[in-house]
Amino acid sequence: MQAIDFNEVPAEGDRWGRFARDFLVELGLHTEPVIAAFPEGNGDFCAVEPIPGKFSFLSFRWLVSPRHKASTRTSVKESEEPELLERLLHARADGFLGFYSTPISPALLQTLAELKSGGHIRDYRVFDAKMLESHLLTTGFSRLLSRYFPNSTVQRRPIHLIEDAYLPLPCDHCGKDLLEALYKEDHQGVVARISIRPSSENTPQVVQEVYFACMGPCDESLQSEHIQGRVNTVSSVVPLADLVVPTLFMARILGLIDRLHSVGFEYADAALAKEKYLFRALSQRVLIEPTEGEIIRVKKMMFGPAGE
Repeated sequence: MQAIDFNEVPAEGDRWGRFARDFLVELGLHTEPVIAAFPEGNGDFCAVEPIPGKFSFLSFRWLVSPRHKASTRTSVKESEEPELLERLLHARADGFLGFYSTPISPALLQTLAELKSGGHIRDYRVFDAKMLESHLLTTGFSRLLSRYFPNSTVQRRPIHLIEDAYLPLPCDHCGKDLLEALYKEDHQGVVARISIRPSSENTPQVVQEVYFACMGPCDESLQSEHIQGRVNTVSSVVPLADLVVPTLFMARILGLIDRLHSVGFEYADAALAKEKYLFRALSQRVLIEPTEGEIIRVKKMMFGPAGE
């Protein structure tokens, strides 16, 4: 099931083209207009990709063709990219980049392959809905996603860059990034607490372990590893999909504070460290990305003027 509804961008007007420009700028390219010469190629623009060398910076010039057909669910046909070679020559482009909301047709793909094999272009790339979605649901694209696809943003909770670098949430058994996989595929991650029941009324319940796992075999393996052979050991398992709901995220934090304040509970140091890391990682799905001004303010508060 597609996570982003590309129909949120109207088929009429130039908003799909503006989205294409903003998207490529986020990837590190800079865009330039193409002087109109081909009415059928309306919407074309160039995107220049910097290529660092040992002694200088080179560049690769892409002719970008935005085509938005999500409402029709039909592929982009060869007839919808007329006079392609002439447009490439007019733009002095090194390559062609199709920016499509639907798949490319086999005939058009063959035409691009022939242009490359014939030496008319150095390369070609096609961004279709599947590839665009895979980029938009990763770190660093949350603002772009919320600007052009607000309804999809609410439903999918993209990853926001809260700290200086992305914090993964790896499964403690297989290493899969559970935060990255959330919503992108039919996959469920869980967080589990392993606790030792009090042996008497005067002893506290101790949270001995906290682990993150893929639901299923990974979780079962870790459960067995942590519980087997231990007496009075219990586990509580919560789906990560629940914890990125803001209300439940806050409830987990407040519950931890209450436990730390209670004489009936204790946390092993390693377990508490895992809980704190969990909140930092999950915050990237729950909180919004800070503005540039907020980032500067935080650095001043933490490091003083030198942190600017």
